Amino acid sequence: MDKIKFVNNGQPAINDTNLNQMQTNIENAIEEALEKIKNNITIRGNGDVTLTMKQWAPQIIPFNTVEDSNGSLLIYANNKIVVGAGVNHIKLYGLLGLWGQPNTACEIHVYKNNSAFKTIYHNKVSPSGAESRTLPTLVIPVKEGDTISLWLNTGYAGNYTIMTRASISYLTAEVVD
Repeated sequence: MDKIKFVNNGQPAINDTNLNQMQTNIENAIEEALEKIKNNITIRGNGDVTLTMKQWAPQIIPFNTVEDSNGSLLIYANNKIVVGAGVNHIKLYGLLGLWGQPNTACEIHVYKNNSAFKTIYHNKVSPSGAESRTLPTLVIPVKEGDTISLWLNTGYAGNYTIMTRASISYLTAEVVD
């Protein structure tokens, strides 16, 4: 962006050249902002996955497929979303389908750089069958190289199936700025 330094009663004057440069600067800034927000990624599994859980020992949810991706500022690596250069905030949302032990407390953790950033509590009450949990929309401050992932933590040891067929479970990130 080319800065125009105006001085009272001096040069440069307000003229067509300076006004055109101001307009160009504004158009470039808008275009840069629009390009950034076009970056998004959705990850999910490629089939149901059973996790053998220990009591209160979190495990990463194995999202091993990129369902949709636009731009290059958010990429997939090892069940995680990796943030690229120049990103300050991302919007995160998703859905988790779970089949497992009845009447147990479950925690769904959003991890940022391998530590819990946000915890969503869920009491699984269905004696048999599936339950799903919508992850609330979060806006998270990030920097280049940060990783985002989902983890499951349960109050009962046993087998839990993460239903990832047909996008029942997924995680989406969008660049905000």
